[in-house]
Amino acid sequence: MYKPLALRGPLVIHGWGYDVHGYPVPNTADEPNKFVTDYTKCGSTFATNWMEDATTWPVAPVDLRFDRQRGVWTIPPAYRLYQVKTPEVAPAEISWADGESTVSPTTVVVTIEQCKSDIPDYTIEAKNYTPQGFQEGDRGYVYYDAAVSEYWLFGGTGGEGGGGGCPDVDDTFSVLTDICCSGATFGLICTTLRFVDGCFAGREAGICGDGTNPCEEFGQ
Repeated sequence: MYKPLALRGPLVIHGWGYDVHGYPVPNTADEPNKFVTDYTKCGSTFATNWMEDATTWPVAPVDLRFDRQRGVWTIPPAYRLYQVKTPEVAPAEISWADGESTVSPTTVVVTIEQCKSDIPDYTIEAKNYTPQGFQEGDRGYVYYDAAVSEYWLFGGTGGEGGGGGCPDVDDTFSVLTDICCSGATFGLICTTLRFVDGCFAGREAGICGDGTNPCEEFGQ
């Protein structure tokens, strides 16, 4: 009965605002009808004369998903923690050059296991930034990093045990992203991910470990 009052989708908007990481759109890093996709290149200010020049505004469809239980169109659900089954996965490689460390992740295809039997499992490509390896049949977790558009694999449980990827995990996980040295000590630079009820609840970067061994012992 409400169809005569409805807007036909998908809705398309031409306007200005802020992106998913809080940067102004159109941005000083953007060009007319050409928007940067690397968030690290975005500036903190709008483009010059952005209010007067509408040609710099993006034109894009609105991303909505239908909630069957509430009967409404709403925003997509937040990224959450998924349990995955892994093949054999090598740990990330850490190399040194001119006093700088580089973490080279290993890329692997893992299987996301669903809670419900009527929803099929599916595979995704994930990257292992941790010094931990996985055996075939191990179970770990993946987190989707929207800033770089990739899944991170971590936290292997080992063995064939465990249930499906149910959204009931309350925990924090640290992903190794870099190593730094200061004098005779070294620090492990990590991104810490916090999850509540399986949903992503925040992230922070910092030192997740340190030691007293000389840097020379680690190839510097």
